[in-house]
Amino acid sequence: MKVVFLIALVVCCVKSSATQSCKGPRTLKKFYPQRIKGRWYGLQIYWPFPGLEIWRDYSNTFTPQSNGSMIWGFDLRYGGTLNFTMCSNWTRDLVPTDTVGKYNWILDGTAVDSLYFVRTDYKNFLITYQKSPSFDNIRMITIWGRKTSLSSRLKKRTKNILATEFCLSNDDMETYMWINKHENRCPAKGER
Repeated sequence: MKVVFLIALVVCCVKSSATQSCKGPRTLKKFYPQRIKGRWYGLQIYWPFPGLEIWRDYSNTFTPQSNGSMIWGFDLRYGGTLNFTMCSNWTRDLVPTDTVGKYNWILDGTAVDSLYFVRTDYKNFLITYQKSPSFDNIRMITIWGRKTSLSSRLKKRTKNILATEFCLSNDDMETYMWINKHENRCPAKGER
């Protein structure tokens, strides 16, 4: 009897985990822009171009506005020919859509991308992704932190979210995720 029960338990568990397919990303059911206000450090970035590290010392500042939009401020160092030596700062307008947690980011009056807020605890981590309105592929996934690193518990949690909601395998994460270095923080606009 014990053997039959154990076999049934193993079959049940293997079957249930095999049928749990990747859901695909979804935005938060409830989103409180005032609670993400302030600086977030870009910690890990999924960028579907292997070996390409574009930024360092990457952080964003979200500033909610009274009309529901947000100002999205960028502070970072570019790679490539600049060799991560020059700080760059700019802002974008984030305009809310009918989907909770989805904002269109606007440059010179044109929607360039949509930014989706996927998961957050509002205190330690935030996961976003971007999609272009002109095609349906995810262009970039970012794991943000209020500090320049996450605890091992939160690293494990965010990795699980990437696997279950974005369908990323360990190989995908090793190939396309890069860890953003925070060695020489760029001052935010107004800090100079």
